[in-house]
Amino acid sequence: MEDMRYIIMGVVQMPEMPKKSMQLVKVIIRSFRSIKEVYLNNMGEVTIFIGPNGSGKTNILKALKWLGTDEKIDEEEIPKWVPKSENIKSEKIVEAYFKIVNEDLLRRNLNDFIFEEINKEIPVKSSKFVLNSELGYLKIVKYGSGDFEFSLLDKNLLNPQNNYILNDVNKNKVKYINFIELFNRCIKEVLTKQLKQHNIPNINANLDNYLKTITSNQNFKNNLANIINELNKIKDGSRDSLSNIINDLKNKLDILNSVGNISTNFSLGGRSLSLNTQNIITNAYNTMISKLSTIQSKSEDVIKEALIKIKPKIIYLDEEMELKGEIKKENTWEETLSNNDEYVINYRLFKLLDLPISKFDELSIGELLNKLDNALMEFSRSVLRERWKQLKVYIGSNVTEHEIMLQIVEINKEGDRIKSTYPESRSRGFKWFLSYLITLEYIKKYDKNVILLLDDPGVFLHEKGQKDFLEELEELSSYIQIFYNTHLVSFFDENKLERIYLVELNKNNMTHIKKPWSNKQEYVIAPIYHALGFDKIIFEKPEKGYLFVEGISDKFILEGLKSIYEELRGWYIHPLSGGDNPK
Repeated sequence: MEDMRYIIMGVVQMPEMPKKSMQLVKVIIRSFRSIKEVYLNNMGEVTIFIGPNGSGKTNILKALKWLGTDEKIDEEEIPKWVPKSENIKSEKIVEAYFKIVNEDLLRRNLNDFIFEEINKEIPVKSSKFVLNSELGYLKIVKYGSGDFEFSLLDKNLLNPQNNYILNDVNKNKVKYINFIELFNRCIKEVLTKQLKQHNIPNINANLDNYLKTITSNQNFKNNLANIINELNKIKDGSRDSLSNIINDLKNKLDILNSVGNISTNFSLGGRSLSLNTQNIITNAYNTMISKLSTIQSKSEDVIKEALIKIKPKIIYLDEEMELKGEIKKENTWEETLSNNDEYVINYRLFKLLDLPISKFDELSIGELLNKLDNALMEFSRSVLRERWKQLKVYIGSNVTEHEIMLQIVEINKEGDRIKSTYPESRSRGFKWFLSYLITLEYIKKYDKNVILLLDDPGVFLHEKGQKDFLEELEELSSYIQIFYNTHLVSFFDENKLERIYLVELNKNNMTHIKKPWSNKQEYVIAPIYHALGFDKIIFEKPEKGYLFVEGISDKFILEGLKSIYEELRGWYIHPLSGGDNPK
């Protein structure tokens, strides 16, 4: 096993992170890889899966990972026992229940997102919707088709609250609508369309000046003022539904008759344009009514979009995910990095830099290289070197028209460059730790409500590094929920057995989960050790004690030395998961 003794030097002081608004407490997974149906209940801040290879531990994590995507179920994820004739795309694959642990925070987030969605269609003065309904759980069901079903439930896991929130939104959004701004927005929309139809040049660059020229015309100005005066009569809170508001506006259509049917000529961008005042204002007024009708009919979609945005983000990391040394451009840099699973860690790293990926294509090769080098150097100085104490390293870069190359550069105490290698050529321990560190920093910067999935983490860390890594996970669990599987005896706490699920295959080779706990310690610990691969003799008390060694070769050597060294006699020697080369 590689010596990773100095990777993590003590527990890192975590920066202040956002609190969780909800926590995953129950999951049902059906017809996914080796899983026919499993139930996970009463999950807390940390959940650990242990069991033999091939039992389905990773499949559980991948089902949770899939829940966090918009993807439909892949053919390879459909179990072999599911008949091909069965339409699994219409079946519930993952059913998840998130307990709301910070109701005030969730209400604020829900309010903000509802406000954001409504404001896309109509201008709103405030996001303070009532939302008085009792909130207990968010239930998410994902179907094989990739479609989602969202329900807010009360604290008894009953009575969907979506309709209550829908009523709150429909009732309260009315009194917060800024009708004057809405009408002005519609005027701008109608005039812009007219300018484009008449091929007025440089519309985007000169749009504001063109609109100002038109609306400051005295004829337009006076008629607009009449409409705005009528809109001002709609007082905040004077109506209790959008239907009443829309009907009221339709009943006021006679005010459009007062708008003069006059055409006015304008010279814009070197071209002559004739606009009819009555047509423009009538179209804007009708557009305003249409927008209000649209938001009324889309209220349910607004709630769904808000619930999508407040659900926890699920981030996955396994030992195969690593920083790539060469990134080959396809179309644009943003598309290449955001749409390719191979570059997940690269994408997270670049998002951490104060250099938007969307700007990569706008820069020359020299500018991109310079900005990228400076940003990577700052990340290396402020983050990587603070956490990696074994060697002084930084991440360097090179750029061509169709490729970005990253290297891990080693330097001596004087700061001189010793050697550089592609990230893939580094030790397994370094590669895993770098991916973990980038992922963790990414979470801290971008995500407020996260579930972190770690597939066999820290397996290449030295024992001291594993201990410190666990302490860091403990600190993290106050802010994010963590799920991981492991084969390492050092990766669970005997005082927190409620976190552990035993995963095994039943007689039909389907994943089965159990928590075989009792109040008697020997019965509690025994199945856990057995699931981690320890043989039965370990539960018998030897004369002197237990001696854990790194690998099977070390065990054989020390067993052979028992005949020579009396001190070894009476010790039970058990190999851990290290390599086979004797140390």
